[in-house]
Amino acid sequence: MLKIDKLLVLKAFYLGYQIREGDFNKDEALKMVNRAISFYGFQEKTFSKSELKRKLFYILIKCELLRHEDSITNLRVAAQELAKSIKNAEMYFDYMKIVEATIVIHRSPDIVNRSEYKGKTTLYNSPAWYVDTEDDGFENNISPFTAINVTEELTSSQTNFLYKVSLLDIMKKHKIS
Repeated sequence: MLKIDKLLVLKAFYLGYQIREGDFNKDEALKMVNRAISFYGFQEKTFSKSELKRKLFYILIKCELLRHEDSITNLRVAAQELAKSIKNAEMYFDYMKIVEATIVIHRSPDIVNRSEYKGKTTLYNSPAWYVDTEDDGFENNISPFTAINVTEELTSSQTNFLYKVSLLDIMKKHKIS
């Protein structure tokens, strides 16, 4: 059975990725994530390690949502510091391994030189026309699971959580309105 921390990192990655790349309202999702982060940061109480881990989860979602933004460095630093403070740096490092493994490399035909552009791209510097590589665009064809050394089979409840449970469902479960 997969450890909960690795499952949370995978869920944060997939939620952020799906919202960023899908047909979701990114601004509304970002407001929801910010509300969740604030819920664990501005109340007059001491939070348990479990509650702070939830905050880290939401920060990681935000990191993935804003992955291509200039402000991402400060957010990643905040995630790393929180992870260290709750003695759970592994969640942060696992997320960063996924980031590294899922850098998209597009190849674009260069008609003039009859070669291909093979550099790393973002939304801001991608060639005007590109095609994905045979390896689905991920560098070295590494999946998020492989990046964090997940070899275990997921249970049915873990599979359901990872692929079916929405951000809103999670926030309701955490009693964040």
